[in-house]
Amino acid sequence: MIILAGAVFISIGNSNIIDKANQAVDSTNKQQESYQETLNELVPKSLVSQITASNYGDKVNYSANGINDWRVFYNDGKNVYIITTDYLPSIKIPSNVALRNTGTEFSTSFAYNSLDFPEAAIINNEQAGKYKIEEYGQFVNTNYNMRSCALLLNTEKWADFTNEFAVDAIGTPTIGMWIASWNAKYPEDKILYKPNTETNAIGYMVGLSEDNMVKVIPLEEMQEKAGYKVEESNNLYYPHKETITDSYNVACKGYWIASPSANGEKYIIRINFDGRVYYAHSGDVSRYAIRPVVCLKEEVGATFSNGMWNLKISDEKK
Repeated sequence: MIILAGAVFISIGNSNIIDKANQAVDSTNKQQESYQETLNELVPKSLVSQITASNYGDKVNYSANGINDWRVFYNDGKNVYIITTDYLPSIKIPSNVALRNTGTEFSTSFAYNSLDFPEAAIINNEQAGKYKIEEYGQFVNTNYNMRSCALLLNTEKWADFTNEFAVDAIGTPTIGMWIASWNAKYPEDKILYKPNTETNAIGYMVGLSEDNMVKVIPLEEMQEKAGYKVEESNNLYYPHKETITDSYNVACKGYWIASPSANGEKYIIRINFDGRVYYAHSGDVSRYAIRPVVCLKEEVGATFSNGMWNLKISDEKK
């Protein structure tokens, strides 16, 4: 009995030792996790290394010019680009940008009388390549659509949307970046674009197949795409699926794209609320909004918590 009792005693003793060892391991693991969390906060991983196409549409804790609602739009491997979640309120358009925006809450059109072409066309090859409109480089053509797009792409004019995390900003996405983002997120529903070579009109054609490049992708085809079917509240490409009639009784139908359309010298591309990748006269007052795009610095780090990317630049990299 004593031996048995001794054996039982030894067994219980061994069990206690094991429990204490496990507790010690758990405590060490928790300390390591806490240390890693603290380290990540102090020296977060670069945002570029963390963002994949599945993250496009994630919220970003970013604020500039009174706009606090931004989403991940694109990662080109060097920089991450973010876009306003919704149409930009017209009162937030910088005063030095020649857009007509009085009497509306969101809609804009281009004030030709104020479009000083030499000033509007400050676009270098690096910017054109970065924002995926390199086919038209310096925008040397003086067509109204080219001048309008040059205004949207002039990063000096959109600097109000930058802060310590940003390299620069443009007034709204180009068709090249919009499609690159869409195709990465929805590779089964790819969209194509190319410079027009069929007529003398300078601008882009769009389409769903190489043998059917057109000026408009119809709503019947786009509404079947997964990217259109996402709920408005979380839709990166179509934040509204109906016209928005504002307090001025002006209906906003979609948003401008900073790329000329092959439809003619006064037309640029727009994204319509009903799914169409379409064009409109750049002086059209039937109303389209803009959605600024910001290029973040490559050294920006980030942690993801509470459904949002929180940006940080470590002291060593400032």
